[in-house]
Amino acid sequence: MLCGLLEACLKLGIGRISVVCEAFWPERLEQLGWHVTRLGRVLNHPDGDILAMLIQVDEKTLESTRVAYCLDDASVIVGG
Repeated sequence: MLCGLLEACLKLGIGRISVVCEAFWPERLEQLGWHVTRLGRVLNHPDGDILAMLIQVDEKTLESTRVAYCLDDASVIVGG
């Protein structure tokens, strides 16, 4: 799923993604080689701690994610 998201962004010319997610995601994505910027502090939510972040999208991020999941360089996008 992560590779598909990155591939779609690259194909569409999207260089950054802004998201609100569970607070554990930034560290996990950084371990995959992603560059994330935390946008503010962690907020307590009834379903768990959340935060906003900005994710840089580039070919290097896609490649490091493929390597981390032992995927070859085949596109996950049909017709990609």
